[in-house]
Amino acid sequence: MKGKPLATFVEADRKVWFTLGAKVAESIRTWVRDRKYFARSSSYTTSYAKRKANRKAAPRGVPQASTSQQVDLTLTGKMLADIKVKGEPHQAVLTWFGFNAEKLQWQADQGRDILGDGDLIEPVDRELDKELDKIYEKRVRSMAGSLTLRV
Repeated sequence: MKGKPLATFVEADRKVWFTLGAKVAESIRTWVRDRKYFARSSSYTTSYAKRKANRKAAPRGVPQASTSQQVDLTLTGKMLADIKVKGEPHQAVLTWFGFNAEKLQWQADQGRDILGDGDLIEPVDRELDKELDKIYEKRVRSMAGSLTLRV
């Protein structure tokens, strides 16, 4: 029985990329919203903190969930629920639209870059590495019985 070519070992189809993208999106939500990643390293401007304390930080018609003076990104947390994931042939694409895309850029301008200047924030990057390790470990196990090298 002939095994799969070694080149197929590194290939990933859209489903794999979509799965990885979904895991990255969930990891971003967990670290930014639930574990309050940015609360440790940044603070709100004085004017925003005052508006937030008075429940006037959210745009008109948008309910404000928190009056905390600590960076909790609750308004951004709503944005995080709207991450759209798409599996492409050689990548996963995470997108935000409209007002949420503007909020993402505003957060980056305030020093809270969720994507880390085009890269993932460090704890999300670590989790992605673990997911990739799992995928390739599974592939190594599945190919180990069928791999033949001719020298």
